[in-house]
Amino acid sequence: EQGLLGDKAILQVADGLVAARLEPPRPLAEAVRKLLAQAHDALKHLSHPALQAQGLSALQALGLSTLGSHCTEELLGLLGIGHTQAWMGAPPWPTNFDRSQLATGGSRSSSSSNQTLCILQLKLSIVGRSSNGPGRVLHTLSESGRTFASGYEGDAFGLGFLVPVPLHCFRDRDAEFLALTSVVATVRRAATQQRLTFNS
Repeated sequence: EQGLLGDKAILQVADGLVAARLEPPRPLAEAVRKLLAQAHDALKHLSHPALQAQGLSALQALGLSTLGSHCTEELLGLLGIGHTQAWMGAPPWPTNFDRSQLATGGSRSSSSSNQTLCILQLKLSIVGRSSNGPGRVLHTLSESGRTFASGYEGDAFGLGFLVPVPLHCFRDRDAEFLALTSVVATVRRAATQQRLTFNS
């Protein structure tokens, strides 16, 4: 019966069914489509400066921390950035994970063992102006395999550029946010080492 599940439960159940290669029942699938459409509309508003406040308000009103892996992939496709794993050539998820591989970067906020992991792979080209002479300089950064776990502090060198959006809880120690913060730190360190200046 519709209306018995909250939005988070709807997404979790649907994501589990799809992962098990089972087709969600029609009422559940329709509820997922509605939530996906709302998230899509909110993100489209965020891309327009005049509508950013409206988009942020709509995103917070959803109160969701995730759409689940399959809906997220579908949402990326709607935004024109789908199939990201295939494009990036992402490494397979490790079958035997060694916690010593974690890029912790600081102290943990809790002792809970229930953590989200995020494997980072990046390939970036940054353009800046060299302090050694005129003209622009192209610098390429690539990295694969660093793993982040939720609950740790972010890389201090990457803080201040990205702002986590609080939904039903603070997101500044989520594994995904820590990984993105480390990307900012990597770019800033490279710019410092290469004596490049750019807007950040």
